[in-house]
Amino acid sequence: MSVADGGISHRPVPRCMRITESPVEISSAALTMLASQLRGVRQSSSTPDVPELESFALHTWRLGRRVDGMTESEGRVKRQLQDSHRRLTDALAGLGVTIDDPTDRAYTDGWLEVDVIAWEEPDGPAPDGIHGPWVKQTIRPVIRSGDGLLCKGEVVVADPDNAGQSTKQHEETQQ
Repeated sequence: MSVADGGISHRPVPRCMRITESPVEISSAALTMLASQLRGVRQSSSTPDVPELESFALHTWRLGRRVDGMTESEGRVKRQLQDSHRRLTDALAGLGVTIDDPTDRAYTDGWLEVDVIAWEEPDGPAPDGIHGPWVKQTIRPVIRSGDGLLCKGEVVVADPDNAGQSTKQHEETQQ
């Protein structure tokens, strides 16, 4: 039985196609169906829905954060995940989508691309060159498409002068 008849071949499969230790073959009917679906996607002039892009970008950012938190003892897996993260980020860039994590950047009142979830006391010195409030933690990154905003970021701001205030209290003191 051969691949041409839709059967399974027992010839070696290149390493990049291995899913498990045993080789995996795809029938020609499955390959034909996959190729036609890919042609349909390439010929489609529509762009992905905004919620799909937001979700894709958010999960890509989360993957990057998890990979950054891995130790060097997890070397092989970490390198593989870093490669996957880079590929996902490149795919988003190809669609014109960028992910911006504002952690350790100066915060200015009125920053329209982020919602402040909380104001906290700093637990250390301010990042280099920052004299005033800064983004201590990013809960959700800023996601942009071209020059437009797809999704506002959500951040926690460290402010030595107004720590412990609610967002509403902080807004009232700034007016």
